[in-house]
Amino acid sequence: MSTDFRKGYDFIGWEGNPEYIDSGRVLNAQYNIHIYPIYFEDYDGTILKTEYVEYGGSASPPADPSREGYAFVGWDGDVDFVEEPYQVFRAQYLPIYDVTFEDHDGTVLETVEVIEGNDAEPSQEPQRTGYTFVGWDPDSSNVQEDMTVVAQYEINQYTITFEDYDGFVMEQITQDYGTAIDPPDDPERTGYDFVGWDPELPGTIPAEDKTLTAQYEIKTYTVEFNLGDHGTHDGGGDLTQTIDHGSNAVEPLVDADEGYEFVGWDSSLNNITEDKLINATYVEDEHKVTFEDWDGTVLKVEAVADGGDATPPPDPERVGYTFTSWDGGNEPLDITGTITYIAKEEEI
Repeated sequence: MSTDFRKGYDFIGWEGNPEYIDSGRVLNAQYNIHIYPIYFEDYDGTILKTEYVEYGGSASPPADPSREGYAFVGWDGDVDFVEEPYQVFRAQYLPIYDVTFEDHDGTVLETVEVIEGNDAEPSQEPQRTGYTFVGWDPDSSNVQEDMTVVAQYEINQYTITFEDYDGFVMEQITQDYGTAIDPPDDPERTGYDFVGWDPELPGTIPAEDKTLTAQYEIKTYTVEFNLGDHGTHDGGGDLTQTIDHGSNAVEPLVDADEGYEFVGWDSSLNNITEDKLINATYVEDEHKVTFEDWDGTVLKVEAVADGGDATPPPDPERVGYTFTSWDGGNEPLDITGTITYIAKEEEI
């Protein structure tokens, strides 16, 4: 009977004595398992470990070997099931490549080591003001060699809004980042001078949307008060004033000269919208001069400026009498107060 039918084992006999059978029996074959020498070898043939393993058993590899410029990726056989003597497990390696990630301007962002056939990824995406990162060129997947990849970007667009002082939107422009800004014409506002934008108008599109608000300074005007020849300044507002648009001037106090009365100004002091010369106006003091006939009949009433001369009416006539003069205490000259003149006559 052949017993060479169990791989990995040597037949060593039967359980019991097959030469003496005195009844029905089952005789079980007896075996010894093979023990095989196993070798772990580096890429250059260096034996890293020798081990003896029973048939069908698992070999215990040595610590992962290292090789400059390469990554150890395993052993070229199934170390978990040994079935042949003198089996050699050779260390397997794949080359390691350097993948350099550069920014748009050539700046090296990062260099990573990648095992052949794997994908290279940087630790983080690059940032570029005013741009959106869209990927790398060339593709860094399935790396097969040392390589340099460059960051790729798309330029962003931003909106500048120009608003007037009251929130009215005068214009909006949307342009690529960094392009020159052509602002609208300077706005106009009654009574104000345009002085710029807040925040300050940038020369090129910034990396964000912005709203710029028109800034103004109120216009000012010079108001001069001319007192003329018949009055003096008696305190109060200045004779020369700087007034904001639409505001009122402060009236100065005026002391009229003797013989004159200050009666006001020849222009409004309110709602000033231009440079102005405002003149004081006066009237001379006047006195009432009355001319009466002998019987009290009023012949004429005249207003005469202080120190001025009265003009009598025509000489009155009375039957039997001759007019001789006006009786008022003095001649109707150099009038300095209210006075009544009565006709003086002589009987014929």
